[in-house]
Amino acid sequence: MTQEKKFNAAEWLQKAKEEETKKIDSLSFGNSPETIDEDVETVISRIEASHTDITSEYHNWLKAGFALAEEFRESGRGYFHRVSRIYPKYKYKETEKQYDACLKSRGQGVTIKSFFHLAQAAGVDISRPVKSRNEEPAPSKPIEEPTNAKAGKKRLTGAIAFAKTTKDKSGAPVANTSGEEANPITEEDLKPGEPIYNTPRLPESVHHRIPDFLRECCDMFSEDIEKDVVLVSCLTVISACLPNIEGIYFDENYSPHLFTFIAAPAGSGKGRAKWARYLGSSIHKCMVEQSRIAKSEYERELEHYLNLPKGQREGVKHPVAPKRQMFFIPANSSSSGFIQALADNGFHGMIFETEADTLGTALKQEWGNFCDVLRKSFHHESTTMFRRKESEHTEVLDPHLAILLAGTPKQIHGIMPNVENGLFSRFLYYAFEDHSDFRNPFVSYRDVSYVEFFERKGRRIMEYYDMLSDLENRILFKFTTEQGELFTERFNTLYKRNRLLLEDDFNASSRRMGLITFRIAMVLGALRMLEDGDIPEEIVCSDVDFDIACQITFILEQHAIAVYRNLPESRKKAQRLSFYSALPLGFTCQGYRVVAAEMGISERTAERYICDLSEIGWLKHERNWYSKLEFDPLELWKK
Repeated sequence: MTQEKKFNAAEWLQKAKEEETKKIDSLSFGNSPETIDEDVETVISRIEASHTDITSEYHNWLKAGFALAEEFRESGRGYFHRVSRIYPKYKYKETEKQYDACLKSRGQGVTIKSFFHLAQAAGVDISRPVKSRNEEPAPSKPIEEPTNAKAGKKRLTGAIAFAKTTKDKSGAPVANTSGEEANPITEEDLKPGEPIYNTPRLPESVHHRIPDFLRECCDMFSEDIEKDVVLVSCLTVISACLPNIEGIYFDENYSPHLFTFIAAPAGSGKGRAKWARYLGSSIHKCMVEQSRIAKSEYERELEHYLNLPKGQREGVKHPVAPKRQMFFIPANSSSSGFIQALADNGFHGMIFETEADTLGTALKQEWGNFCDVLRKSFHHESTTMFRRKESEHTEVLDPHLAILLAGTPKQIHGIMPNVENGLFSRFLYYAFEDHSDFRNPFVSYRDVSYVEFFERKGRRIMEYYDMLSDLENRILFKFTTEQGELFTERFNTLYKRNRLLLEDDFNASSRRMGLITFRIAMVLGALRMLEDGDIPEEIVCSDVDFDIACQITFILEQHAIAVYRNLPESRKKAQRLSFYSALPLGFTCQGYRVVAAEMGISERTAERYICDLSEIGWLKHERNWYSKLEFDPLELWKK
């Protein structure tokens, strides 16, 4: 009788391990130390292209980590994330923790060939690509100073080169939506001592579809930058001229009032914003004149009262001084004076300053620091003032304030040196540099008086203002359900991207950009309603105005980032974005490590940044070669 052979588990495991080792040793990949980087890069690229999950089994995930840690140590962390993120339940922190454990656990007997075997077992082709004789290998080092072939100029790839953009006829960058190659920033584009605002212009699709009133104002100018400055400025002034129009945002009522800052170096053309002031000048003159008449009447009544014999004053009311009203509130007011002006105006008004340091100087004074009032006004939050000397208590309930400032980068720093107090995030920014040639100042683009044109527009705005002021009930502005859902989806994506690139400091700006968009749409919708002459109970935003408002803010969000990055206390932050800007147009793994080392960024952090930038679509990765992709500020909106 034959004796039955017993199963030996240990012996079976050893034989299985030996068979796997033979399979691994027979692989052609991983045999040459000179090509190991290229081999791993080739296989991972194929894994990503085919979306093959080689880590679905936990033990395979561990094996991949051990293999990469054994071969590359810290440099393999990025590879581990790339193969791990295909797993549906991939988590960044969990993957980080696992790779840390792999680095600490040496001597597991797992080599890089185990990684190739995992890929092969999952059906990934691990054969080496056959190169033709004429094919040149990808560069093994970063292109540090590519040149403009036409002009032979050095291309700047430092932190100033935030996005590749085309330029308009004035030399200013324009949002590139054509897919054509963009022009680089060159040394000639820089002005010594000034930060570069390499920002896109508003597209023609915005200017061609805005309400006729705004388009006619913009058409008074020939240059794209001028048109943009005038459009943004006019929107801001008109936002303060629409009483009794409001919309509900996060369950709170908001008027259209905007805060806007036109930022550019001295002599760049930001002064075009001054023409928008004329849109509110008729309202301002009327309020001032009414106050003057009321004051004269008060003085006459007071004189009459004081001339009465004391016995005859009994039963006669002492005349009450009238409120001094004005549409434009001076920025160099004292804190108490500013609060009083808002209260006298019925809690409405506007600050309009073409030299921002007028406000900056006031805010720095003990008597003029009303920054908190500005911040509260953006959200219509009440503020109070008590004068102990006069025992006077003034309360501003539900303030409605618009602000338009124009100034240089240094003037921004004087008002908002950082983002900590929240004033920065409440503004819409239009920031630019103008490198156009000197133009003939004696040739007018339009054969009309600009003053007369904009005064006429101001009288029209006053008609609209009076019409809305006389309404018994307020008009409600709202988005459609579909618009609200699309709005939420796109801004959530924008918020997440900015949080990744700019970290927490820019969060408030990303969130408030949504409210700013809603307010711009409100201005556009109200203008169209007023142009039509029909006053409904509510305004439902049209798809055209919804798209225009979102395009404006998605473009100008890039302007806000440019301003943010040039704030004195922000230049050391937003490291991911600065790292991206410092990268050349094409580079290898070794290339980005060199850039990281120059910036004082650890290898591990740089690898994480590369993964993040690839994930949001700013980098294209093929084999061991990374390329910067053409950046379109409207990409998130057009999806």
